[in-house]
Amino acid sequence: MKKGANMFKLWVNDQVLDFELENEKTLSDFYISLEAWLGKKAFLITDFFADGKNYFQEDLSKTPLENVKEIRVGIQKVSEFCFDVLNDAKTHISKLLKSSEDGNLYEKIKSLKESMTHLKSIVSQALVIYPNYDKSIREDLRLLEIEIFNQEAKSNYKNDKSFVKKYTTLFSDLLVKIEIFSFYVYVQYLFELFREKELNKDALKMTLPLIEVFFEKMSASQTEIATCFQTGKDFIANLYLIPFLDGVSLFSFLLEAFSKEADFLDKKEKANDLKARVKNHLEELSSYFHEKNYVGISDLIEYELKEDFEETLALMKEF
Repeated sequence: MKKGANMFKLWVNDQVLDFELENEKTLSDFYISLEAWLGKKAFLITDFFADGKNYFQEDLSKTPLENVKEIRVGIQKVSEFCFDVLNDAKTHISKLLKSSEDGNLYEKIKSLKESMTHLKSIVSQALVIYPNYDKSIREDLRLLEIEIFNQEAKSNYKNDKSFVKKYTTLFSDLLVKIEIFSFYVYVQYLFELFREKELNKDALKMTLPLIEVFFEKMSASQTEIATCFQTGKDFIANLYLIPFLDGVSLFSFLLEAFSKEADFLDKKEKANDLKARVKNHLEELSSYFHEKNYVGISDLIEYELKEDFEETLALMKEF
């Protein structure tokens, strides 16, 4: 059914959106249809107000659409939302770690349980969006909950110094894993962003600052991976490799676009040469990963790929 004269006005992120109804009769019907449509475009609904009333806080689901004058919806890219959620989690964990540094941990055992509930909710939102991502974060949260519950049950927990040490270690490990998860989401976000753009010469010039930040993050993860392998932290290094491999694929994608838009033959040849090298290095990296050849991975990341990134960025700055 097309929008009628008395139909409500729809605002999405403060812009009026033209729309057509099909068989929707109630606010619930409309919300479900809108959510499905946005989901196909990798967006999710963050706010939903009908005539100033919050759909998430009030029982409005059965409200007939014919009684509604205006709907205002807030939406956000799935990856952006997830990135914000994980930043919230990192801030939350940092505050919890600070409580032990301040010497106030013993007075906060009960409040830690509430904090853990909030943290689980934050991380669960991210894992729902990226269900195939490593689930060890859930296990870390579970172990922390057990530790906090056991500590609360003790009558002498104020004198238990070992809990502070264990608590700090567990939360520090969790923070590292959420940092890695956040990097994974960041790479997915960039993939979505660049695939949506027509990467012509002007677009590549405009996105160069974003590409520079991406290379900085890749360089930082290179260092982390190499360090983890060299210090026997293979599990953490392998977690880093998940987003890093995706990042190298994105790197190859950008090189492809750059080589097509390069003005001069020497730059085009250089870009094509880099593209071929990165492709070979990505294949080697994948092979080493499956073979669990951690020495090969560490060397390839620390030397060959680092050189690839530096040369590519220098070339792009001349664009």
